[in-house]
Amino acid sequence: MLVYTYPKSRSLRVLWTLEELGVDYDSIKADILCETPTVMSPHPRGKVPFLVDGEVAICETLAICTYLCEKYTGTSLYPVDPAHRAVVNSWISFALTDL
Repeated sequence: MLVYTYPKSRSLRVLWTLEELGVDYDSIKADILCETPTVMSPHPRGKVPFLVDGEVAICETLAICTYLCEKYTGTSLYPVDPAHRAVVNSWISFALTDL
């Protein structure tokens, strides 16, 4: 699993999710602020985060975090019960918009 990131960006939320889930991943720092980047994010607009998981490629923080939580369902981080999952989804939304 690869995650394209940049320091002090929303990609930290994806890394946080991966760490909480205990998932192995490699982080690649994209040169998103460089006029002549040596490492470009595959994001359609060159942004981060961007996740590559085998044949699956996902952009945007919420989509990536939701994908990871659904892929590794049943963990204490993302419960199976819909009512409990709704509480987690509320916190994910809060973290994306207010943190």
